[in-house]
Amino acid sequence: MLADRNFRNGAMTDVFIVHHNPNNGRYRYGADPTDAVASARALLASSVGTWVAGNCRRMLRPGSLLLFKFGGVRLQQQPGIYAAARVTTAPSKGAAANTWAFEYKPDSRLTRHLLRFPIVGRDLGRIAPRSFGASIQVVRERGRAVLAGCLGDRIMMGPPEAGGGITRGLPIRKEHLDRILAGTKTWEIRGKATAKRGPVALIQSGSGDVVGVCDIVDVVGPLSLAELQRNARRAGFRAESLGYQTTYAWVLCNARRLRKPLPYRHPPGAVIWVRLDPGVTGRLDSERSHA
Repeated sequence: MLADRNFRNGAMTDVFIVHHNPNNGRYRYGADPTDAVASARALLASSVGTWVAGNCRRMLRPGSLLLFKFGGVRLQQQPGIYAAARVTTAPSKGAAANTWAFEYKPDSRLTRHLLRFPIVGRDLGRIAPRSFGASIQVVRERGRAVLAGCLGDRIMMGPPEAGGGITRGLPIRKEHLDRILAGTKTWEIRGKATAKRGPVALIQSGSGDVVGVCDIVDVVGPLSLAELQRNARRAGFRAESLGYQTTYAWVLCNARRLRKPLPYRHPPGAVIWVRLDPGVTGRLDSERSHA
């Protein structure tokens, strides 16, 4: 599958399992440690946390994905992955001898998904084999392929770009844009790759309005016709042929329609990208902060 291929090629973020065991009193988030759901919700409510890097200290970096596995004989629910977070600072040496700690921020969207659909049972065993006492471990290639099947494009979502400002808009035809904003289309098919990552404005072609925002989190390709057809759900259509000499999928997440369309000025000659005026950028940032 394509998500698995991108894992092997390093296009997706590094993934680590954090082991939460209620038998150990250290691992508490202001909630009953025997209740995985309560602990995950308490983790979600916190703005930042810290963890010991262990043997993974040389691999952890800002943007790495942490998946919290809750287990232990005292756990009320089935052992599983119920929460997620993103590393915000690289590990640094702690006060205690030979300890390295890092900070993380809860990933609210992914945690809400995992609270509804926790990863348990056979999938859990393939993603997170025995830890032999480690509090954190890297997810290996086999586990990453399973994660791609469980979480799809959600696994690729990285942290926002520094500053987080939306300075560019992406014109898209209405029929495709409506599917993106409805959450049924997560691949925007283009003839070239893009290095752009992070938040962008969504412009309805020919309307003169910004109508939504989303994050570009990855690029998949070049695609064959068979690969594009197998991913018709993500692309939002079933292709009968490739429309470009080389075909790429720009992977989108977190698409959201604005409360009201925002007019913008379309510069002459702008086709793929539109650089937005500061006034439009400021209003978009204000709307995002109140979302």
